[in-house]
Amino acid sequence: MNNEMWLVTCAKNKKTRVKINYFVIPAAVFLLVISLVLGLLNHSWFCLWPPLMGLILIILTRDVVVSLWLAAFGAALVYLQGNWLAAPGFFLDNLLLPSLTNAWNLQVIIFTLLMGGFVALIEYGRGLENFINSFLRRFEDKKRGVEFGSVGLGFLCFFDGLANAMFVGRLVKPLADNCRISPAKMAYIVDTTSSPLACLAFVSTWIAYQLSMIRAGYEQAGLEVNAYEVFLASIPSNFYCWASLILLLGVVTLRFWPFKEASYSLGNQAQNSKTVSATKKREKGQGKLKTGGVVGVFIPVVFLWISILGGLYYSGASETGSLQPVSLAEALGKAETAKVLVLSAFFATALAWVLNGGWTDPLTTSYALKRGMLSLLRPVFILLGAWCLSEGLKALGAAELLSQLIGAKVPFWLYPSLVFLGSSLIAFLTGTSWGTMGLVMPLALSVVLGAPLQYGEDFSATIVAAVFSGAVFGDHCSPLSDTTIVSAMATGSETLEHVRTQLPFALIAAGFSLLLGFIPSGLGLGSWCFWGCIAAVLVTVCAKTYFFTQKANSEAS
Repeated sequence: MNNEMWLVTCAKNKKTRVKINYFVIPAAVFLLVISLVLGLLNHSWFCLWPPLMGLILIILTRDVVVSLWLAAFGAALVYLQGNWLAAPGFFLDNLLLPSLTNAWNLQVIIFTLLMGGFVALIEYGRGLENFINSFLRRFEDKKRGVEFGSVGLGFLCFFDGLANAMFVGRLVKPLADNCRISPAKMAYIVDTTSSPLACLAFVSTWIAYQLSMIRAGYEQAGLEVNAYEVFLASIPSNFYCWASLILLLGVVTLRFWPFKEASYSLGNQAQNSKTVSATKKREKGQGKLKTGGVVGVFIPVVFLWISILGGLYYSGASETGSLQPVSLAEALGKAETAKVLVLSAFFATALAWVLNGGWTDPLTTSYALKRGMLSLLRPVFILLGAWCLSEGLKALGAAELLSQLIGAKVPFWLYPSLVFLGSSLIAFLTGTSWGTMGLVMPLALSVVLGAPLQYGEDFSATIVAAVFSGAVFGDHCSPLSDTTIVSAMATGSETLEHVRTQLPFALIAAGFSLLLGFIPSGLGLGSWCFWGCIAAVLVTVCAKTYFFTQKANSEAS
């Protein structure tokens, strides 16, 4: 399938039926009436109603955008003590406009849209497809090559979770069918290399949203912070994402899959010959692999990485006013993060446009760019809703109330574990990791920053990691999650079967993260316990492998 065919297919896929959820209106009216009544009653505890309202709406309507915006409007009703006539003006002047006129927020929106276009151009160039096909030819065991190739391709597509799931799943499905690999196993591989990897990557479509939520939490506590520096500090403590990726590598390396492959025989045997023949026809029509397509993938991605790291260092070093070299940590602490992200994304997207057909066919390449940017309009509206809700909670003083409550009732060493479990539950019930971050992150951070800490400044990074880990874990387990559904759909697996077969691995990773990660971190041990256990397991496995190899060689000789 050439690039023009890809664009035609994308255009056809846009013509989908819009499902109208008629339950949204009565549910929204009912909950807004409750907000009105609670505002009239005017009790300090009612400041916690807006995030609870948002959670209820997400569960009932399955619409994150509508739920967050209505929850923010509910915060306006509570703040104005039920004055519904003044609520629209207050929402516009005090919640929405400050979010839209904030320079940081505007740069985050631009970066998010640019990354959507960047991902679309990479997919449009078809370089990754050429690369994976050439990679698989190196394996004598095709089944093993497809599994390792899928993992490697997932790591290459680190810059977006949902695009990763759709693109990798769609690309490896014919190859997996040909090798008779279970669709459920492929769905597990694709899903595990989507959200966890995007959550850890410091360059992705997630990073702008993550930094915004971190910044919102600090602003509620009345503090200024370099959100990028906090995010980088949280990466070693993002235990669930690391544990799920390490477990995946173990499953693929050991060829472990304890489930029956019933879905393969039911769902894929009938179409196996069709998919294989279609793949052969496509490869025959394309002829030799296009090396330019591979160049169109790696050069923009490497440029994006280097430009962001170099730009952050240069920006931070310039702010110090010193001619002497400064440390990376010091530079990141003073860098203008949002501006660097926007400029790097802009030039990387321009480079991707040129290398993936911009000179030869500018119209169709520009159409691909436009499609990618428009595909992230929904996340932009999620961002705006989360910002408005955060402003409403700040006006209501929800952070101060929670700080007093948790500081008096909950042992602080238990707080990272509770944040992880709470985020997991919300993400499981709602099916959205982004919505969970928007609901939990500002409150969780403001509580920690407003309470007397015993373990230093690194504790806030642990809380950030707990929110991220819980959001991804709950998203992994939920049958309502978009990445869960897309991973199953792209690999030809049933959604419920994908959830059933992925759940044991997700629970193992979550249990490992809780017992060896967040509980020790709460006790002041940091992430050393988690990574020490990982290192011990790896050393043991390598030692056993070496021992049995030497024994087999000696017996053979």
